[in-house]
Amino acid sequence: MYSVLKKFRDLTDNNKVYEQGEIYPREGHEPKQARIKQLLANDNKGRAEVLKGSPIIEKIEEGAADPELSIDEVKDGVE
Repeated sequence: MYSVLKKFRDLTDNNKVYEQGEIYPREGHEPKQARIKQLLANDNKGRAEVLKGSPIIEKIEEGAADPELSIDEVKDGVE
């Protein structure tokens, strides 16, 4: 599972727009490993200038807090 660092349109996923902070990939979409490597790469060749030269997604470590959870939900899970 990955977190979106920069908003982008995924041409390999029916042009779905992923917003910053969303989970990549969406439920039901299985991207190829080559696509994931491309989005993780520092030498990204995105069309938009803001996407060039840096990763678009980052791996979420297992056991990390779910970005969709509220602060209260995270606290409840710890107690």
